[in-house]
Amino acid sequence: MVVERKDAEAIDQDFSFKIVGRFSLEDIKIGNKTIVKKGEIIGLRQAKAISNSDIEAVRVRSVLTCNTVGGVCAKCYGWDMGHNEPVKLGEAVGMVAAQAYWRARNTVNHENLPYWRSCWWC
Repeated sequence: MVVERKDAEAIDQDFSFKIVGRFSLEDIKIGNKTIVKKGEIIGLRQAKAISNSDIEAVRVRSVLTCNTVGGVCAKCYGWDMGHNEPVKLGEAVGMVAAQAYWRARNTVNHENLPYWRSCWWC
């Protein structure tokens, strides 16, 4: 998958946030210096250096292109954002993501307070 700077700029997001925690599919060089080697994870320092350079696109592994049967491999998943390290084999990342989504959507606020007041099981 190719992550492009213009896609990040289109939503006013720093390019580094699009690439941090992903595994590179090619060597990433700034000038003559290799910042990230093929197959290595892009850390926060490397992502900031890439973001501050003139690199317009980076090829990374992605869950959208993973060929693993019955799941997603750890390299295509990348970082476990809860721990800021590569995801471990067998980690319940789907459950963690679903719980984070559920909590955010079901927090009592001024928009859904009438629903929670009428909730018979609460």
